[in-house]
Amino acid sequence: MSMEKNINLVRNMIICIFFPLYGAISVIATWTNFQYKYPFSVSCFRFVEIILIPILILNYVLSKPTYKNLGIYFLLLILGMYSSVKTGDHRFLFFILFLYGAINTNYKNTLKIDFIIKIIIFIITILAYIVGLISDTQYQRVGASVVRHGLGFAHPNFLGLMVMLICLEYIFLRNYNLNFVEVLIWICIIEFVNKYSDTRSTEIISIITLLLAFVFKFVSSSDLKKIFYKNRRLFELIPALLAICSYLLVNNVKPGSNLYNLITTYDSSRLNIFQFYYNAVGLHLFPKAINVLFMNSTFVGMDNTYILLLVSYGIVSLIVYVVLSMHLIKIMIDKDAFYLFLITIMLLIFGLVESTVIYPFVGFYVVTLQRKVGQKVDSVYKGV
Repeated sequence: MSMEKNINLVRNMIICIFFPLYGAISVIATWTNFQYKYPFSVSCFRFVEIILIPILILNYVLSKPTYKNLGIYFLLLILGMYSSVKTGDHRFLFFILFLYGAINTNYKNTLKIDFIIKIIIFIITILAYIVGLISDTQYQRVGASVVRHGLGFAHPNFLGLMVMLICLEYIFLRNYNLNFVEVLIWICIIEFVNKYSDTRSTEIISIITLLLAFVFKFVSSSDLKKIFYKNRRLFELIPALLAICSYLLVNNVKPGSNLYNLITTYDSSRLNIFQFYYNAVGLHLFPKAINVLFMNSTFVGMDNTYILLLVSYGIVSLIVYVVLSMHLIKIMIDKDAFYLFLITIMLLIFGLVESTVIYPFVGFYVVTLQRKVGQKVDSVYKGV
């Protein structure tokens, strides 16, 4: 076996092992009530993050990038590290690290392992709640009598998110083989879990993606290519359009207006929270530690990927995220990765109501970047 093949094998093994590991420990330490009952899980999570930084940097360097690409990478890496220091939040840094570290690896194998690990973590969490090892987390929806349950997860949203991610990875792995019975079973699972979590956004995203993926079965590959190639410019612009729409809503929709009242009725007052932070901080180029300014505020988070990046991480970080997402979509269209494209677009749309999409274990499409067109590495896209 040649040296190059050995290096490629090692690079694939690193991503196949560490991406699912990162996802598993992230969910346990930040999304479940294990973090309160067993605080060492948080320490393990931080330790994994630390060791992953040099490993993923080396994994990208071993992919033999051009000097130009290597220079761009280190600039983005500096931006990611600076954002981690300023905000105390490492999601943008790991978005960069996994996006580049996984380049030209067989991501289908990686996501197959990740899918299995997510199911195991989900089952363990639910069982731990049932036997009383960890507690339930309950919230009452604002303006309603509905009591939401986490069933061992630290927030009902995380329960719904886990089901959505498992569902999306299942769609990705099944692609053209997805059948009506599977779609029906998944819709039943989603609705059953939603009776406890009452997570509307994850429910909608999951079901729409299932139905669209099923419809793809009845459209020939040649017709899908025509649709995607004809509208590729529009599809590539989707991340930018989502970012622009988010900004326009925050900047232009006035409190008390009919549009404002309509939006806040259905988004659990998220727009109110976005505008609070935006008006207090304004625009800035680079990351800013805005959380320390509002320690006594009831507004503790921003559930919009694009507004979070804009207000907390800065304009430059938002542009980087959007441009890299557009590049990923371009490659997916070039390589006829229709199901991967669908899942990526749905996750980016989900970013309008959740900022967790930046985390690689949520926006798992980050490990799918392929650099070289027309070489053997492209085979991992076939049928995806």
